[in-house]
Amino acid sequence: VQVTGLSAEAWSRVRFLEDPVCDGCGAAFEMDGGARDQHLPEPLSTADVESLVVDRAGSIGPDVVRRIVEMSEGNPLFAEQLLVALDDGPIGAVPASLSGLLTMRLDRLGPGERDLLRCASVVGLEFDLDAVSGFLPPDARPFLERHLESMEQRRFIQGTGPNAFRFGHALIRMAAYQSIAREDRAALHERFADWLGRTPPDVELAHAQHAA
Repeated sequence: VQVTGLSAEAWSRVRFLEDPVCDGCGAAFEMDGGARDQHLPEPLSTADVESLVVDRAGSIGPDVVRRIVEMSEGNPLFAEQLLVALDDGPIGAVPASLSGLLTMRLDRLGPGERDLLRCASVVGLEFDLDAVSGFLPPDARPFLERHLESMEQRRFIQGTGPNAFRFGHALIRMAAYQSIAREDRAALHERFADWLGRTPPDVELAHAQHAA
């Protein structure tokens, strides 16, 4: 649904920059401190970001809107993550980059929620309940559905079908994956490979495509 008050051109920029599989978005959002990709659209104007924030936040104080608009610098994903960070609780000093903000939000999660996102990031941009539960620690599985619901509410992930989910953006998956210690990554990939080895070939192919 198009946001009221945004021009068609501005709305197309929002849809492009917030695309969960946005090609080259790492440069645009400066996850690695790189320059903006010349093929990506220009940032939204101050007025457009303000319209977007008000539309998605509903009742929100003008000072908060102004702060989000200033910090997001025309990046709709950054603006949205600032909004949900406020819902998480008092945030104090706000990181100046989207990368820092996502890291801060991940650090504030409980260990079970953080493990869920890390395991899901190994599976791929899209994942399902069976894939994640297949290599979560056994003592974490009873809480899986509760943690999935919590991660949906906090806009880390979104449901796409019965027991099917996807990260809210490729950069959220990237941040979760980069938060895994190197030695733990190897162990998670090994456990996921073991799980794939026990699944039917068509399921294995689907997960391989999602992880690509």
